[in-house]
Amino acid sequence: MQVRILLPVALTLALVACDRPKETPKTEPAPATAPAPATTPAPTTETSPAGSLPSLVDTIVTFSCPDGHNLTVRFHDQRADFSLAGQSLSLPQVVSASGARYSDEQTTLWNKGREVFIEQAGKPDMTCQDTSGND
Repeated sequence: MQVRILLPVALTLALVACDRPKETPKTEPAPATAPAPATTPAPTTETSPAGSLPSLVDTIVTFSCPDGHNLTVRFHDQRADFSLAGQSLSLPQVVSASGARYSDEQTTLWNKGREVFIEQAGKPDMTCQDTSGND
């Protein structure tokens, strides 16, 4: 007796499970409103690391290096300008997974947080700390 009842119920459930879902009626999207006009910020000078700053902002940061020298870097227009060992350098910004990295074939300056890491061909790497006191 139970088999006679369970078999039709199981078959009915199997057929219902195979049924196609009904399509819901599509609704028209709400009309778009006009976006507010974009404004371009004026260039400014700040004293914080340049890892996430827009290219129009000039940022000058002084770093204290382990050799006792201060390194002043000007971050601007996707470049970093600074003097190192009596040589003036202007490095273009390059792709970086984290922080902001500037490099040519000989020198790399990588700004991450409040530090810069400097790599120069034939010289030991150097890490310098931001001394500006800004976060």
